[in-house]
Amino acid sequence: MNEAEWMACRENPEKLLVLLVGQSNMAGRGYAGPDDLTAIPNLLMIRPDGKWQPAIEPITKDRAFVGTFQASGEKVVSADPFETVLPEGDQKVVGVGPGRTFGRLLAEANPGRVVGLIPGAVGGTSIAAWMPGGVDDWDPSNYPYDVAVRKAKEAQKTGKIVAVLWHQGENDAGKQTPDYTEKLRTVVRNFRRDLNLGDDVPFIAGDLASFYEERIGGHIDIVDKALNTLAAEDPRFRVVLTKDLMHRGDRLHYDTESQHELGARYFEAYRQFRANPEITIYADAQSVIGEGPFYSRIDHTLYWVNPGRADHPEEMPGFLLRKTGQGIGDFEGFNPEGVVSANAYSQKRDGTFLLFAAHCKVWTWKPGEKAELFASLDEDGNRFKFNDVTTTPDGHVFCTVLPKDLQNGIGELWDLAPDGSLRLLDTCRGIPNGMGFSPDRTKFYFTASSEHVIWQYRYDKGTLSGKEVFARDIDCDGLAVDTEGCVWSAGWKEVVRRFDPTGRLVFEIRVPGMTVSSLCFGGECMRDIYMTTANYGYERRAFFRTHAGCVLVWKNTPYQGLKIPFFGENE
Repeated sequence: MNEAEWMACRENPEKLLVLLVGQSNMAGRGYAGPDDLTAIPNLLMIRPDGKWQPAIEPITKDRAFVGTFQASGEKVVSADPFETVLPEGDQKVVGVGPGRTFGRLLAEANPGRVVGLIPGAVGGTSIAAWMPGGVDDWDPSNYPYDVAVRKAKEAQKTGKIVAVLWHQGENDAGKQTPDYTEKLRTVVRNFRRDLNLGDDVPFIAGDLASFYEERIGGHIDIVDKALNTLAAEDPRFRVVLTKDLMHRGDRLHYDTESQHELGARYFEAYRQFRANPEITIYADAQSVIGEGPFYSRIDHTLYWVNPGRADHPEEMPGFLLRKTGQGIGDFEGFNPEGVVSANAYSQKRDGTFLLFAAHCKVWTWKPGEKAELFASLDEDGNRFKFNDVTTTPDGHVFCTVLPKDLQNGIGELWDLAPDGSLRLLDTCRGIPNGMGFSPDRTKFYFTASSEHVIWQYRYDKGTLSGKEVFARDIDCDGLAVDTEGCVWSAGWKEVVRRFDPTGRLVFEIRVPGMTVSSLCFGGECMRDIYMTTANYGYERRAFFRTHAGCVLVWKNTPYQGLKIPFFGENE
């Protein structure tokens, strides 16, 4: 950063401000490398004296053991206590946290804007220290919350806080703080009140790691449960997952690489919030390919599937999933004997499900009961498994069959009658997918994913005719239809699209970081939109970075979905 750039940064009143609060894993305890000690254009940090300087590590100098040290362990002292002494020889710098990586990504995403970091984390602090007037557990002369708020208010004179990053809880897990959820809720409320934060400012928190010693590790559920509870009740509260990250050798603090990754995960959560703050995580299911969302009219509950790997079910079996409560971790899984890699549901009025699964088999099943084979297709060398389904107005099920060659094989569209008979309706190249009917039941929509087309047919009492293109040249997967006759298509690549009845694109919903596989309407008035997402490629890190494979929800939308008919009944 040259002098002109530095002066411009100092004078810029429109900084994007990020508040960093919590305890040591937010403050940072990683060892700095050359990149951590190199200034980044347009990325600054505020000092305790209110001045701004380039953001190089350590961002947060919360304890005496943070900073530059000789090989002997003796600290290298600077004439200016707020400046980092760049190491020479075998000296090292301690104090890398996630904030600088977050700030760099935020600056890169906002060319021409200056990002200002507000370091406020204090290592070892309990949740009680983060109340107004709360005292540092290790330094009775320090008041972490009050200091952080005072520093943030000073920073707000030059810009706007756009995110609060929080990582805290090791102290309280060790003490088994019983009312941690309510205390955390109060901390969030206080920060928002005292800093006058609007609804567009997310509070992003990291869950606790998996590497702690028993004193802490045996009770991290106290903190993680609180985080999930707040995420379920507050769309502005986001949780970042850390269970796969590594410690620096002390089983307490993330190493440098993990801190960089953690900063990237905080930014991914921020990016998703900014893209569509109404959409929140509904179930953190870690699915390989979340599919087949189905809102049951019997028990008013969302069901979906994680089909696993049908080619190697012993490595990654499929599960049927059901939401059981309000928290993002409140769901249960079923694995009925004999059912391999179910992909989709239909339901009878008595609550019996039809499960469409691998080997082209259809099973009847109720939770807690044994599944029974209902219908099947011959495996003719081309067919792989059932994929997507929809129940027709006359009580049949239209179901698609994947070919073994997913891109160049022949996908099929079948009609399953209530007596178990199957009738071929149409074919397409590659992957056949989502389906739906118009509100007046005169049109049928069919997604051919490999062809990048949604087809439209005339529908009359089970008969299809007049096939024509409804929408083309799009990535498309699952499908739903609303009461206005508009077609919703899961775009797989971070997007959901809504088309009017003529096939004109009305709008897109961006869902950054998420591979949206399917969607359905549900809720008491059919105004909630549930979206399943995929972790295709089976990337463990992708789940922890973005919650890939979760279920998302957009509650109480302006749109109302059509009710899905019951199997075996005329509508």
